[in-house]
Amino acid sequence: MVARAVAAPPPPTTRDSDILEAPTTWADVLVMPEDPGKRQEIIGGELTVSPSPGLDHQTVLDEIYARLSAHVRALGLGRIFGSSVDVKASEYDVVVPDLLFVTAARQDIIRRDAQTIDEPPDLVLEIISPGSAARRRDRIQKLAFYARFGVAEYWLVDPVARTWETLILEGGVYRPLPPEGTIYRSRVVDGFAIDAAEVFAALDALDATDDDAGDVTGDAVAVAGDLDEAVEPVAGTEDAG
Repeated sequence: MVARAVAAPPPPTTRDSDILEAPTTWADVLVMPEDPGKRQEIIGGELTVSPSPGLDHQTVLDEIYARLSAHVRALGLGRIFGSSVDVKASEYDVVVPDLLFVTAARQDIIRRDAQTIDEPPDLVLEIISPGSAARRRDRIQKLAFYARFGVAEYWLVDPVARTWETLILEGGVYRPLPPEGTIYRSRVVDGFAIDAAEVFAALDALDATDDDAGDVTGDAVAVAGDLDEAVEPVAGTEDAG
């Protein structure tokens, strides 16, 4: 596959149909009723509400978080946050990455009393959920947002296609950083490399667990059938009496 630059598209232009509907702001989101398990994000004033991620999504996120966290903590490189921190570029642009990293040199952008991070993280990760809408959001809308905001490195991971992309921001454009086989290195996290094949192997472990559960269920049904056959003659004897 030929590596190519990924340019961030310009912000959407205003259409006549858009004037009739006021854009959503961060203030609007704060007063909305809580919807447990849902993720509310705004890009260009457009509100998107996403359902809770599936098991594949969470499994891949756990694998990446564990490896990255161990490396960052061991070397004191900065702070990592999971999908619970809002990144706010403006009142009309607030997203929730699956994972973000801030280097030790920029810890001042993290404030304990703040609800959001208002400066660009050094690295964000998005795991693509199934469906064309989710794919478009991560590959187009969020890519453009992160580029405009100035996020230096963007990891885009697809558990279904089992693909990994490490994108580096250069001159306002994301350019792919080619892997070494299945090993992907980071320019932002010093000395960090991750084997995408090992990450996706965790999904195979899930499949094996499902197969084992199916075998157990099948055995239980077979045993129940044997018991029914053993009881039937007894029932017949009682009726005869």
